[in-house]
Amino acid sequence: MDKNMSKLIAKSIKVPTPEWILFEKDVNTEPNFNYPYIVKPSSEGSTYGLSIVNNKDELPLALELASKFSKEILIEAYIPGRELTIGILDNQTLPIIEIRPSHNLYDFECK
Repeated sequence: MDKNMSKLIAKSIKVPTPEWILFEKDVNTEPNFNYPYIVKPSSEGSTYGLSIVNNKDELPLALELASKFSKEILIEAYIPGRELTIGILDNQTLPIIEIRPSHNLYDFECK
């Protein structure tokens, strides 16, 4: 799984995706979007190492968590709203499900 590549492909075919940067540890990369934002590993499942960053002080811990799962880390604009998912099993689509996390963030613990 490569979230950065997936987002590049989506953007190239005009599929909307939140703005993001690929964090480079030695470059001191800073996102140019407002708080809150999402920090997540680029090459892991959707909820491993995921954090919402609400201010600059929370960034180091979020980066540390994400780096446990991937060398490449995405910092992505946070888009508030409902989260829906549709599973596929044996080439059959499953019903639409709304994700309602038990706390602030739908992470692996909620799954």
